[in-house]
Amino acid sequence: MDWRDLLSTYSDEKIVNLRFKRPDVYRWLYSNDREWLLQYNLDRKTKAGTFVSRVNWVERDLELVSEVEKVCFEIMANTTQTIRITTNEIGRRLYKLPLLSNRLQRLPKTQMILERLNESVGDFQIRRIKNNVRLLHKRVGIPKSWQVKRVSGLRKEVWMKYEKQIEQEIRAVIEEEYL
Repeated sequence: MDWRDLLSTYSDEKIVNLRFKRPDVYRWLYSNDREWLLQYNLDRKTKAGTFVSRVNWVERDLELVSEVEKVCFEIMANTTQTIRITTNEIGRRLYKLPLLSNRLQRLPKTQMILERLNESVGDFQIRRIKNNVRLLHKRVGIPKSWQVKRVSGLRKEVWMKYEKQIEQEIRAVIEEEYL
C-alpha cells in the first residue's frame, strides 16, 4: 500500500495519525522524495476556517440570558444584604465566571443584558440607601439621616453627595406610612 492509497483509505484521518499506521512508507518517502511528500500532504490539508465548534453558542447565549436575569432579580430582592450587581458577582453565583470573563464576546444577548443590569457605584449606593431606609423604618420607625449614613457605611464625601437622596427616601417612607 503506497501513501496515496493510505490517504484515500483513511480520508478522515490526520496525516500525523497516518504516519503511525505505516511508518515505513512515510519514512521511505521522507528520505527519498520529501518534496513530493510535503507537497502532496499540503494539498490534502483541510483549509483554514473549517473548524467546527462543539459548543452551540446561540443556545448557550439564550440559556445564560434567563439565568443572568434570574440571578439579578434575586440580588435585587435581597433587602437584608445589599450586594452590587456586577458581571463578576453574577458569574460567581452562576458558577460561570470564566465563561462570562473569557467568552462574553460569543454571547451577544448575555453581554447586552449584563451591560443593562450592571450597577455603577453610584447606582449601587443609591439602592443601598433605599434598602437601609426601609430596614431602619421597620426597626426604629422614622429613621434619621445619620442612622442611614451609619448603617449604609458611607464615607463623609459620599454621604454629602447623596444627602438629598437620603432625605427624599426618608420622606417617601413617611408618606407611605401615612397614606
